[in-house]
Amino acid sequence: MKAVGITKFGGVENLHAVTIPKPTCKGGDILVEIKAVSTNPVDGKIRSGAFPTGQKASEDSPVILGYDASGVVAEVGDQAKGFKVGDEVMFSGVCLRAGTNAQFCAVDSRIVGRKPKGWTHEQAAAIPLTGLTAWEGLVDQLHVPLTPELDKMYETDTKPQAGPNGKVLLVMGGAGGVGSIAIALAKALHFQTIIATASRPESVEYCKKMGATHVINHKEDMKKQLKDQGYEGVDLIFNTAATDENFNRLVDIMNPHGSMVCINETEEKVAIGHLMPRSCTFTYEFMFARPMHNDRPELQGKALNALATLAEAGQIPDRVTKTLSLSKDLAEAHTKQESGTMLGKQILVQDL
Repeated sequence: MKAVGITKFGGVENLHAVTIPKPTCKGGDILVEIKAVSTNPVDGKIRSGAFPTGQKASEDSPVILGYDASGVVAEVGDQAKGFKVGDEVMFSGVCLRAGTNAQFCAVDSRIVGRKPKGWTHEQAAAIPLTGLTAWEGLVDQLHVPLTPELDKMYETDTKPQAGPNGKVLLVMGGAGGVGSIAIALAKALHFQTIIATASRPESVEYCKKMGATHVINHKEDMKKQLKDQGYEGVDLIFNTAATDENFNRLVDIMNPHGSMVCINETEEKVAIGHLMPRSCTFTYEFMFARPMHNDRPELQGKALNALATLAEAGQIPDRVTKTLSLSKDLAEAHTKQESGTMLGKQILVQDL
């Protein structure tokens, strides 16, 4: 089959067309014919070698990136449940296996969800990785209660409560892929106050479009801006920006007993002890953790199905801001993704 891969780690110039064997479908896997994919920061990290996955890139064995897709089930493994040939699905996959930048991709059926009804494959491909990161960050890490309807779909261990109980949520970097869907999901979970950060006029407007009730500039004094809006601090922080560069200033605006989740790794030391006087908590969210460690990976399939339901109800908006060609434009998409100026999601139509 045709794909776009790398035979050595490095810059975007290493992305090129390759021909590789079509994946086999066995066990709990399903084989999906890819219709559309999306890019995420992890693509560039793995491509450059900054995030090693143990895969060896070579002429004989190119690494196929891509961790967002929508497509149609082509084959079903003998142990896979819940899917049949012809089903329209969406998924992220796992970074230890061949990715979605190809005509076909084999994926563990437990981490696959249904494509939202009435949505195109291009629209659906924007949901999985960022949607799962937002879902797990809010629900699993920050312990935001689900609505009773969503709780039945996700089957959590905790009982649903009556909304987030007046807590104030800050989404650092609200206009990007994760930030934008985190805002929309928080709104669907009945947050009354969602404060996003953005620094450009277009990103400010995008945050408001996603559902932010307030937007402040993270390049300026955030504590002062919050006070100007009538807030002494925030209860929950979803930080999609750099962890080490923003840690101290985020701790400075946390209310007592607040919680912060971050999604970017750092090799730098952060002053975790600064959380103690306010009895605050810090946690990481890494959406590949469940499939990598076989830690209830089926919860990701359930979360994707719940996100599909929200999308069908108009509570998760279409976030596609640019549509490209997988066969021609993947390097361009990587470059844009790494520019730090992304609004929403860019999609690549599978046309190999």
